[in-house]
Order: sequence, then structure tokens, then C-alpha cells
Amino acid sequence: IHYKNEQDKKRSMPTFSDMAEEWLQSQIASKQFEPRTIEQKQTHINYASKYIGRMSIDQITTPDVLRAIKEIERKTIPTAKRVRGVCQRIFALAIGQGYIDNNPAIAVADLMLPKPKTEHHHAIIEPVAFGQLLRDIDSVTDFYGHAQNILKLQAMLFQRSGDMCSMRWDAIDMDAQTWTFSPQKTGNRGDMVASLIVPLPAQAIELLQAIHEQTGHTDYVFYNKRRKDRFEHQQQLNKFLNRLGYTGKHTPHGFRASARTLMVEQLGISETLIELQLGHNVRDSNGRAYNRTQMLAQRAEMMQHWTDYLDGLRITD
Repeated sequence: IHYKNEQDKKRSMPTFSDMAEEWLQSQIASKQFEPRTIEQKQTHINYASKYIGRMSIDQITTPDVLRAIKEIERKTIPTAKRVRGVCQRIFALAIGQGYIDNNPAIAVADLMLPKPKTEHHHAIIEPVAFGQLLRDIDSVTDFYGHAQNILKLQAMLFQRSGDMCSMRWDAIDMDAQTWTFSPQKTGNRGDMVASLIVPLPAQAIELLQAIHEQTGHTDYVFYNKRRKDRFEHQQQLNKFLNRLGYTGKHTPHGFRASARTLMVEQLGISETLIELQLGHNVRDSNGRAYNRTQMLAQRAEMMQHWTDYLDGLRITD
């Protein structure tokens, strides 16, 4: 591309968001990806555009890209790596069109992005092994307490152990098939929402109806008359899994990582929907928080799809 002067060059130079939109449209036109994959790419673009979207494509440097990636990395390293990959392709398009000479995202990938940190909470993220875990949980017949049913629900709903154990009957709407509660925050988690609606798949409703026959007359779903707070202690969940032989392999909190990974890699579900369901605040490219109430129908469909998938994993050849 040749310009008469620097002023003409400045006027015609696209921003990162402009270039990203052109790249995304080219992917759509190629018809190489399914709609859900395109949606994921759009989400990755939104993450990057929050930091560099308005910048002229020829003014963006490696430190600019790195700062954007670092912000995303604080929440999830795998997503940060995917965002970097999309950025690299967008800059490659800009090189091909003559806007820039170098790709500022390459150095981030090769030299600066740290390796993924070891997950503190062990989680099984391989489908076959996860199916075996579900079968092992189902097979126990001699363990007293609520741990088995809590873990069954936790696999479906992937909420934190403390929230699962303290589930209240008055927070569950069987007709609307929802569970509404205020998530227990750990530390200074500013990205957690004040209130969360969890759509309940048919299998969860069926299990809760069975439990209601035992504890429906109490405040708590997993009522424990031996405890002062009157609900099951989350440590019982760890004991249950450890007894099954999953020490160092999977923890109750690990269901969140399992769901996040399998939903993306095996079901191709939008990371935005998953993050909303995990109870995180998720913002669009303009910095506005997504309205999770408006996306309730989509999340309900996602939760049913996920739970049906779990039923499939339980089946052995």
C-alpha cells in the first residue's frame, strides 16, 4: 500500500478492531468453522479488543499485546493462549495487506507467555477417565451422609463445594427449574457475582425430588442434624473421593475445571456462557457486563446438553 503522505496513511490505517472484524468475516466466508467456533473466536477478539481494540494496527507493539494477554491470563491461562493465537492471525492479515511489517504477537508466544501453572485443585479433564469417575461415584452403596448426592449434583452444576453443601430448599424453584443463590466468595474475588441463577437440567430435578422426600421438611437440601450449621460439611466430599482412590487425582472443586475444559474441547460450548455459569463477571469488548438473566435460556440449554453428555460418558462399550 502506497500513501501520498503521512496524513493520508494515518487516515486509512485500520484499528485492531477493524482488522479483527475483517479477519473474522474472512473466516465466516471460508465456511471452515462451525458457528459455535466462530462465536468462540469472537469472544477471544472481544477479550483483546478491550485493551488494544481502538489502537491503530501499525502502532501496536509486543508490550501492548503482552499487557492485554497478562490481564486475561490472571483469570485463565488457556484462554489467554487462545487469545494470543487469534491476535497472531489478525496481525498476519495486516502484514499481508501491507499495513505492518512485523507480527507483535509472535514474541509473546515464543518468549514471554509463561507456561501454565499447576492447578491447585486436581481435576480430571479426559472424557474416558471422567466417565469412570462418575461411575465410581454412582457405585457406592455403603457410605452414610449426603456426600454422594452432593457430588452427583456438583458434576452436573459445577458450583463451589460450599455453595453445594449449603443449598437451601427455598432457593430452588422446581417449576422454573432454577436454583438462585449468592455464591460464597473466596478471598478478594472481585470477578464474582452477587447473585447467580443456575438452570437445573432434568436429571438434577429428578435427583432433588428424591432428596426432597428425605429432607424437604428442613431448610437445607443436605440437612445434617449433627452439625450446628445444619448442613453437610464440604470436607465429607473430599473424604468420599479419597475413599474411592482419587487422592491427588480429582477434588470436589475440580468439577469446575473439568466442566470448563470438557465443555469447550468436547462440546464446543461458548466460553462466555461457561464463565457466566461459573459465576464470574464477564464483560464485552465495550466493558459492559453480560446480562446473565437475558442469557438464561441459552445457559439452560447448555446445562442440559452438558448433563446429557455426562450420561453418555457413564456408558461403557
